[in-house]
Amino acid sequence: MQQLDLAFEWNGLTLAGTLHLPSEGPNPLVLMMQGSGSSDRDSDGYFAPNRASFLGLGIATYAFDKPGCGESTSDWRDYALEDVPVWGHSQGGWLAQILASRLPALSFAIASSSPSIPITDQDLYGCERTMRAQGHPENAITDALASSARCIRRLSRGSITQSPRRSSSKRPDTNPGTAT
Repeated sequence: MQQLDLAFEWNGLTLAGTLHLPSEGPNPLVLMMQGSGSSDRDSDGYFAPNRASFLGLGIATYAFDKPGCGESTSDWRDYALEDVPVWGHSQGGWLAQILASRLPALSFAIASSSPSIPITDQDLYGCERTMRAQGHPENAITDALASSARCIRRLSRGSITQSPRRSSSKRPDTNPGTAT
């Protein structure tokens, strides 16, 4: 197997990643996309066994650090992908499915551990499970879910035109790694 660190410029961003090639070629290539949040080219270790499976099948892989992560510039929340074969995990699986539905030239898309429910339902579920795991009281969980659902409804109607101001009171952290 050969491993090459490759960076490229795209829409003003520098995206740095690693190309993994099986020992024999030429090979088909799959772009591996991470789930939600900031992630590096190895998706914090999750991609290693999946990449090994692809390589064992003679399929090369390329994954890059999300913008603003690892060696990539900018912000991971501000990017989209071109029409290339894709494999996506978790929220990346949603992206793979969206790309497959919109890009007829896409040769294939694989969704790994990707929910089949709307992203809003998945986010509410994730909020609830995280708060329960952190030991928050039931009333705090109920309040957080109700507030999140109201925000989602407002966003879907286009009712929010600017970022809401944060309360000065301390609220529970409902998303690990995100300051509240």
